[in-house]
Amino acid sequence: MPEQTDKKVTNLNHIILWFLNFDHSPEEITEKLGLLPTRTAVKGQERLNSGSTNRKLHQFSFWEYEWKIESNDFVGGLADKFIDEIIKPRIREIKMIADTMDAEFKIVQYYYSGYNPGYHFSVDKMKILSEANLEIDIDTYCLTEE
Repeated sequence: MPEQTDKKVTNLNHIILWFLNFDHSPEEITEKLGLLPTRTAVKGQERLNSGSTNRKLHQFSFWEYEWKIESNDFVGGLADKFIDEIIKPRIREIKMIADTMDAEFKIVQYYYSGYNPGYHFSVDKMKILSEANLEIDIDTYCLTEE
């Protein structure tokens, strides 16, 4: 009989458009982009720490739109799709927002299966991110046991 394990075999990928450090309502960003955010917070707003009853205050305001995808597909392909479908059609609006606050294109990957996670951005994709005035932040957590 095969051994039963809880080993995760599918990677978890987060592709995110993130704005932070602003003094107005997050709803203004929502209206300008025509995107419903995944999460928002206002500086000074109370929040619960995950897994705790301790309350803390948000240290800064933020607005976040996220794709959370469980897949072993190449994360670069997922990022390219996000750039094409979310960022490129809103490049002017994103730039106007990013000119007044911190703005990032983020990739966070929890890597459970496969070898050598990697990222490749074509010149075209880099140009879009640059024109939108977005910084790039990539976090990879290699959790494979292989």
